[in-house]
Amino acid sequence: MKDFVGAKIVGQTKKGQNIYEGPRGGHFYYTESGNKEYVKKDK
Repeated sequence: MKDFVGAKIVGQTKKGQNIYEGPRGGHFYYTESGNKEYVKKDK
């Protein structure tokens, strides 16, 4: 699994994948296939 350079790890998914915070504040993780999946923010 790849890591996003310059992003801060802010948590983990239920499957244990790292959740990152990007430079503009968005939270995302990488799926098993390597695609970036964004986490919806709770309001």
